[in-house]
Amino acid sequence: MIIDKLNDKLNSNDHQSTAYIISMYVKKNIDKIYKMTIEDVGAQCFVSKGQVSKYVKSLGFNSYGEFKTACLEYCDSLTRKKVLFSKELSLIENSFYFTSSIGKIIKFVSENIDYSILNNIIKDISRSKRIYIYAQGDSRALCNLIQSEFSTFYKEVFICDVDFLKEYTFKGNDLLIILSVNGQTFYYNKRIIRRIESG
Repeated sequence: MIIDKLNDKLNSNDHQSTAYIISMYVKKNIDKIYKMTIEDVGAQCFVSKGQVSKYVKSLGFNSYGEFKTACLEYCDSLTRKKVLFSKELSLIENSFYFTSSIGKIIKFVSENIDYSILNNIIKDISRSKRIYIYAQGDSRALCNLIQSEFSTFYKEVFICDVDFLKEYTFKGNDLLIILSVNGQTFYYNKRIIRRIESG
């Protein structure tokens, strides 16, 4: 997901670097990028067209057009995202709505979870020597939590890069866990599926 790539750039680059400046601009204006030319972005960031092109390729995109499509797809995904807090409601109303929603979610999960599948996952985790975790978007925040929790069981846990570009050599006793909040993680990005299947 494009937002993960932008955050990675922002977290790993100096504030004065070209990568940081472009990433910050794109993040703040992601809803406008699909209408902008590569020259427009360069002008807004005070960098050349060539630097924008190099930046886009560093994110793993083959072209500026592919990059613009990823920005548009991210904006489209936000329309399907459930908002936890509403500006129109007071803090008390938001708190009530949030706790009520969480209660309904917990009830739904407890009534609909397939415990035989969950038990098989637990067995797989127990048997595995190394665990790899992959997620995009909102689910990515769970990777660090899982990595931290599993370390208490002395498991080797690795978080896969957001584009699944690194070469991963999975062995028979390794486990790959793919997380998705809404089940649509790979709806737009078929390349990631191909990379995972070939890993």
